[in-house]
Amino acid sequence: MNIRIQSKIRYNGQEYSSPRDLPADARAAYDKAMRAPALVTANKIVINGQEFANEADLPVGQRKIYDDVLALIQDNGEVTLPTGHQAEPFLTAGQTKLVALLAGLLVLAALVILSR
Repeated sequence: MNIRIQSKIRYNGQEYSSPRDLPADARAAYDKAMRAPALVTANKIVINGQEFANEADLPVGQRKIYDDVLALIQDNGEVTLPTGHQAEPFLTAGQTKLVALLAGLLVLAALVILSR
């Protein structure tokens, strides 16, 4: 599946790809406009090559895909995959260093024994 989320913000003839790119005055206008998005936004939804004017036009299958993708979007507007629970590493960083030190000492001891 190919997921591409595109947004364009047009303000005073300039086009921006993200709210982060807006200058301060444009960001203030953007924040104000987002309080009433139906008045200032235009949407086009394309799922698997099919274009839909709005969410209400989506059939059940495409609506599920749309809802799943929206669930991945965080407040920053970026698509992020849920991380879930991260497994604890087998060894901590300090334990890994200790194991490496002990292995080095064993190799050194073996070299000293073999050199006699």
